[in-house]
Amino acid sequence: MLKLVFIDQPGMHERHLRRRVNNPLFANSSMTQQDILAARAQDEQELEAFLQEFHALARDASALDATADSEVLIALKSRLDQSYERCCGQMGAHAEIQQGLATLIEAIMGAVVHAAAHDPQALARLEDEIVARKQHFEMLGYPLIVDMLRPDSPLDADELVPSLLSAPEDEALAAASLFDTDQRSLVCQQAQALLDHLTGAGVDVRAAQQLLDSIRQLSA
Repeated sequence: MLKLVFIDQPGMHERHLRRRVNNPLFANSSMTQQDILAARAQDEQELEAFLQEFHALARDASALDATADSEVLIALKSRLDQSYERCCGQMGAHAEIQQGLATLIEAIMGAVVHAAAHDPQALARLEDEIVARKQHFEMLGYPLIVDMLRPDSPLDADELVPSLLSAPEDEALAAASLFDTDQRSLVCQQAQALLDHLTGAGVDVRAAQQLLDSIRQLSA
C-alpha cells in the first residue's frame, strides 16, 4: 500500500484528512492520495482568496483618516478580527501577517479607548473586550479550535468527538473548555459511547480514554 503524503503545514481541509487517516476513532478513515491533493487544492484556493482580501484590508487601513469616528474604526476592527481568525487556519506560516493584523487592531483599540476616555462604562466594556480578544487569539493557536470555529468547518457533527480524542491533550482540553457544562457533559457521553463501542470491537483506546478522563475533570 502506498504511503499517503501530507505537507508539514496544511490548511483546514488537508489538516482534517490528516486527523482522519487510519484513525479508528473516525467512522470513515480511508482515503487516497488524490483525496489529499484535492483538499490541498481547496486550501491553496482559500489562501489565495485570503491574501487578496488581506491586501485590500491593509490598503483600507492605511488610507483611514486620522479623524475617523468610532463607528468607522470599530467596523474596520471587526474586519481585522475576522481576517486574523481566517489567517490562523491557512496553509503555511503567516506569523508576519498575524502580527501585522494584531498591531493594527491594537492601534485601533487604542484610538477607540482614547475617544471613550470620559465614559467609565464604555472604558470598562472596552477593557473587557481587550482581555477577551487576547484570550481568543491565544485559543486560535490551536488548529482544532480554528477548524471548529469556522462557519464552513470541515468537521461534521459526528466528527467532533473523534477530533477531540485525536488531538494532543493541551489542544483537546482547550477546545473542550469552549463548551459550557451541559455541552461538555453531552460530548463526554458521546465520547464514552464511542470508546465503549470500539473497545468491544477489540480496538485499543486507552490513550483516548485517558484524554476523555482529563476532559471530564474540566467540569469537576
